[in-house]
Amino acid sequence: MNKKCIVSITKAQELEILDKAIEHLGPASYLGPWLTEVRSEVESSIRSDFFPEITIADSVERGNQLIARAKSDAAAIVAAAEGRAKEIVLSAQRTRDNIASAIHAAQREINKW
Repeated sequence: MNKKCIVSITKAQELEILDKAIEHLGPASYLGPWLTEVRSEVESSIRSDFFPEITIADSVERGNQLIARAKSDAAAIVAAAEGRAKEIVLSAQRTRDNIASAIHAAQREINKW
């Protein structure tokens, strides 16, 4: 019979194993830097009794969502700024036209003397 032995370990022991793996893999490995980066999230999940669900695909998808939102927000900001700039230009043109009219009216009055 092939029996699987289920060993219960503590959260602290799990984190110790994770830390040893991070140390053993080191910064020159593929997983070492990533595990170092997600270590605090994994610890938080373990301590909160949440099963860690950190995947590279999820991280990439979340990053892509953030980029898409940033681009959308940027486009909205640019559109609003362009719209406001047009309003300012039109206002400046109206002010210039009003001043020009006032100058012409003043010249006409001066010419009457």
